Amino acid sequence: MSCEVCLRDHSGLGFYDPGQGPFVSKKVQHACSMACLDIIHHYWKVDDVLNPTNYEQQALITAGEKGGAYLESIQKTDLAQMSQEEWRTFLLTIFDTTTSEIRRLADENAIPF
Repeated sequence: MSCEVCLRDHSGLGFYDPGQGPFVSKKVQHACSMACLDIIHHYWKVDDVLNPTNYEQQALITAGEKGGAYLESIQKTDLAQMSQEEWRTFLLTIFDTTTSEIRRLADENAIPF
């Protein structure tokens, strides 16, 4: 078996989501290190779907709005019709907005001392 995160050989560490309930077949996600196990625990559910934090969910909503505004500004909704530069700008808009919004939310809710 390989580590679910980095695909190196796992070292016997694993994560099982107890929220699956007692009657679901148990899928253990294997990890090679505590760092990879932490990634699995915080970001992956058993069905391999990302499990974003509240900050990430809020940031994705804001990024989606900015990405949509960019698409409206270039008057394209079919991503296959975008030029390479338009595609790159679209991705950078979403990426930059997401990361900036996560930082803003974290700073806004930081302990003031």
